[in-house]
Amino acid sequence: EALAAKRGECDGDDGLKGLVNEIQSENELLTDYIARRDALEVHHACSGIGTDEKALTRVLCGRTKKHLQAVDGHYREAHDGKKLFQLLKGETSGSLNKMFTWRSMELVEFRAAMMDAAMDGFGTDEDLLTETLVTCSNAEITELREYYEATRDKSLMQRITSETSGEFKMFLTKLLQAEKDESEDVDEGAAEEAAEKLYKAGVGNWWGTDEACFIDILVPANRKQCAAIATAYENARGKSLSKAIDKEFGGDTANGLNAMLCADKVDYLAKRLRKAMKGLGTDEEAICRVLAGAGCFETCRAVAARFMELEDRSLEDALKSELGGLFEGDFRRATLAMVADPPPHEPTRGEQRKVDELPPIDDDDADGLNARLDLLMVTNDALKEHIAFQDAHEIWKACNGGWTGIGTDEEALIAVIGNRTKDQLDRVDMQYRELFGKPLAEEIKGETSGNFKDMLLLMQMGMAECDAYLLHKATEGWGTDEEALIDVIAPKSPERLREMRDMFQDRYDKSLMDVVDSETSGWFESDFNGVIKALLSRSENVDEETEVDDAAAAEAAAALKTAMSGVGTDEQAVIDILCKANTTQIAAIRTVFENENGNSLESWLEGDFSGNAQDTLLALCAPPIDYYCRRLRQAMDGIGTDEDAITRVLGSLNKAELGVLKGRFFEKYDIDLDERLKQDVGGSWGKAVLTWVSGVDPTLGTEEEAQAQQAALEAIEVQEEAPAEEEEESDDDAKSEKDDDEDEDGEDEDEEEENERKKKRREMQKRKRREQLRKKKEKALKKQHLRKAAARCARERRLLKEAVEEFGEKIRVRMDAEFDGTLYCKQNDLGERSDRAAWRHFKKKGFWKGNLIRFATDDGVFIGALDLHRLLDEHEVRKPRGDEKPYTVDHKAEKLLLKGGKPDTLPVSLVIPVCVSGRIEQHTFKQRNRDLAPFWKKAKKAKLHISRMRARYPEIEEDFDDDPYKWLRRRMKKKVILQSGRTGKVDWEWYQEKYKPNKSVRRAMQFFKRKDWKHRPKLQIVNRDKMTVWEYYRDVGYKQGRTLFIKNGLGRFEGTFSEEGYAQANEIDAEEAWDHYKSAREDGEKPKISLNCMHTLKLFPQDFEVPDSDEEEDSEDEDSDAFDGEHDDSDGEDEDEEDEEDDDEDSD
Repeated sequence: EALAAKRGECDGDDGLKGLVNEIQSENELLTDYIARRDALEVHHACSGIGTDEKALTRVLCGRTKKHLQAVDGHYREAHDGKKLFQLLKGETSGSLNKMFTWRSMELVEFRAAMMDAAMDGFGTDEDLLTETLVTCSNAEITELREYYEATRDKSLMQRITSETSGEFKMFLTKLLQAEKDESEDVDEGAAEEAAEKLYKAGVGNWWGTDEACFIDILVPANRKQCAAIATAYENARGKSLSKAIDKEFGGDTANGLNAMLCADKVDYLAKRLRKAMKGLGTDEEAICRVLAGAGCFETCRAVAARFMELEDRSLEDALKSELGGLFEGDFRRATLAMVADPPPHEPTRGEQRKVDELPPIDDDDADGLNARLDLLMVTNDALKEHIAFQDAHEIWKACNGGWTGIGTDEEALIAVIGNRTKDQLDRVDMQYRELFGKPLAEEIKGETSGNFKDMLLLMQMGMAECDAYLLHKATEGWGTDEEALIDVIAPKSPERLREMRDMFQDRYDKSLMDVVDSETSGWFESDFNGVIKALLSRSENVDEETEVDDAAAAEAAAALKTAMSGVGTDEQAVIDILCKANTTQIAAIRTVFENENGNSLESWLEGDFSGNAQDTLLALCAPPIDYYCRRLRQAMDGIGTDEDAITRVLGSLNKAELGVLKGRFFEKYDIDLDERLKQDVGGSWGKAVLTWVSGVDPTLGTEEEAQAQQAALEAIEVQEEAPAEEEEESDDDAKSEKDDDEDEDGEDEDEEEENERKKKRREMQKRKRREQLRKKKEKALKKQHLRKAAARCARERRLLKEAVEEFGEKIRVRMDAEFDGTLYCKQNDLGERSDRAAWRHFKKKGFWKGNLIRFATDDGVFIGALDLHRLLDEHEVRKPRGDEKPYTVDHKAEKLLLKGGKPDTLPVSLVIPVCVSGRIEQHTFKQRNRDLAPFWKKAKKAKLHISRMRARYPEIEEDFDDDPYKWLRRRMKKKVILQSGRTGKVDWEWYQEKYKPNKSVRRAMQFFKRKDWKHRPKLQIVNRDKMTVWEYYRDVGYKQGRTLFIKNGLGRFEGTFSEEGYAQANEIDAEEAWDHYKSAREDGEKPKISLNCMHTLKLFPQDFEVPDSDEEEDSEDEDSDAFDGEHDDSDGEDEDEEDEEDDDEDSD
């Protein structure tokens, strides 16, 4: 149905091709998701005590080779480059281990491993060399040789020639030359000549056998030509060529040449399997090699078919018979999975192979596009069913102890249920019933409790089922949860109320009206009872499709004022007016009431009603999404958190509605719902709530879009049925007119008037039906647009969150981004594309996927989300209002993007800095790094800093009795740290002038080394001039990873030097960035520096102008003086002390 809906919206072949590409993209997305999950499952199967062989069999023997390569890629990405086969080597043993290990390898990797296995150790396995090489095509042999040399640092040709000899070496060398004829041409004359040459080189040669002749003829010939040669030989000599080869050659070479006579690769492998299972015992390793090295399931099935022809029994029966040992169960299951048709655990049930076999897409071939689309949809369904199958197993495992086997793995349970849509969970429920014989809800009830249980149950229930469950919970037992009744009933549409009442009746065999009447019939609950029952009655007497009647709204507003004015309130009148109007009419009544009376309808209701009746009427007057936002905020404000309310509201909404709710919550309260929830929820329940709100299903929301289109299909179908009804009515009219003509002329005028009235009534009914169809179609389309926009918003928020986790904080600033195709492709992992192709991808696909834009400005490189409201405002496009098509800002923006070429800039209002560029703020750096004050002054003499010297040179404590002076006598040219904080090499010339003026520098150093170090004299460093912030950062701060402070057009930022950002701004390699910046500074230039933004200190107003100059020298001098002034007193005291100590030291 979803396919038909999408096809119905396609406009010609272009639309059909777009739909094909859309479904293909979703299939690729699902396949990649399964591969990532398979990598995780293999990891878990090999973790802990023991190994889950069944899980390994499902993955390794139930996936195509291409899929396993994707699994291996995801595993390497998650485990620091470790390959899948490296994990599997030690997890199992025997033949099963070989099967798993070889299946997880790429084919070329497997063949290289077979080459090693054949030639490593003592002796050579000639049969294995033959088996590997004769089944390879020329291209595969070339690939094998290149791979072997690249990974082993040796030539495969040299390795084989060193391990073999004689005619067998000649045979293998000829194979490795990859010169085999791969056509299917047969030359009968050449075959007869070749047969004659072979006879003369073998049986007819009294002087021995000419081995080279056999090898030169049979190895390069194609399979059919070899068969023709064998036939010609047998016809001419009365004996088979195979027997002649066995007679003339021995063992290995004969086996190799006879392999060339096999009909094809499949024939050879089938014969190899037959040999492996012939006689006493079974060659399990050969079975592993054949099945694991076959490459694809199609080859395995072809081998099985050929085996059936040779043995007159199926390969499955043979494997069951030969591998029936007590300890061979896992290996038998693995081999049977390889030859089953279709493979029992292949995600697409073999449908993807059919898609791959289709010819390339032809835009003009509508039939071909439709055939491809059919296959893609079948594949899509198979992939989703497979994910549901995996989900069911995952949930069962989580409810039965998880990977440890103890308790319930609540995190695994949340990860599966929270990241699926309600319809996907319905699919999981069906799989769970089939696999484990009970509903998913029953399992959840038995393994969880409290609000955590309720949240999980609501997540996997349908909408009406959620309502019925919550109402039953609110009314069962002692007391009634009135808040729950309001939350469930008040915001619902008449259609939803009908579904709710029907579901309650089916599930609990009770009338919902009777239950509610019974539970709200207390002495003080008469108003509440009346409101709730009137709301339930809306399901029968309110039409949500009825258009707004302004006159009726004015009358209702006046009636409401009358009912709530004067002494007392006519409660029933208020209830009747509000509960008999649909949502849009209530909004109109509220507007008229406020305009006429100067106060909102809500304020009047608050003054005239109280308690639950007041809350119910206020909920009815508010748009449902606004009511849910208000209830969530109420539940999280104040002391404690109303977990029940949060569970009711969020658990009963689907993913698309949650996306709309999150957007509205942000608009109303200027905070992300996710962030607000994190502050108030906790434990397993909290994790379930956050995952349900923020999690994205494997289809990234596209499945819910399909459901919206299915609703559109229903409207289309009804519309198509309408003309047929009109035709029937036209026939009735014609028949009626004919009957009228046949009536007697004396028929009176009253009967004619009656017929005219009937005719007008029928025409009115037709118009009304057409109008209803139009409204229904528009409503379905609006719902579809809202869901699609919500899904885009959810994906965009998820990508923003991932960007924040990778690069740091996000900032709200209005920017104009110039679209850069290279940066866009880098941000969204699209490989290399031209700027034009990247823009085309963004506006046609990336926009609805929520893709972010990475862009560069003078102030840095940023990641941002398109500001749709500003985009429309800048192009003077009016935003959609109410029921105005296309209903959402997203669709309006899409039309604008598709309409014209690439704009000069795109508006962005929320960005994540990848790096920021600007001028260094020296004053801020000094303020934030008070410990570096000595660097801004000229260095003074001081003693060594013991603790910092010990931290820098650990050997001081270990080898020099924790005495840095004792260490210095052995390390006189090393850098030291003075008590002032300055660092550098000791100035021994200054030391000689200060302490040993009558000695040379060399003698002064010798005196220090022998005895002066014991007096711990004050020392001076070589470079004692005061430093600028840049000089400090260049010499010390960069290596220490100190943060810098910069200023640019956006604001002030803190961060560390960004090699990648600076390199991108200056079009150089990242490795050269730091040296390039230093060189530019030394040349007197003042380039901007780029930082990895760690913290935003301040954002400037939009029109703020930043000074062009770099670190301003005048202000720097003032800053330096200010810092010096802070230490003047202490420095003076130190100087006096130094003079006194110097006198003592001189006397010493």
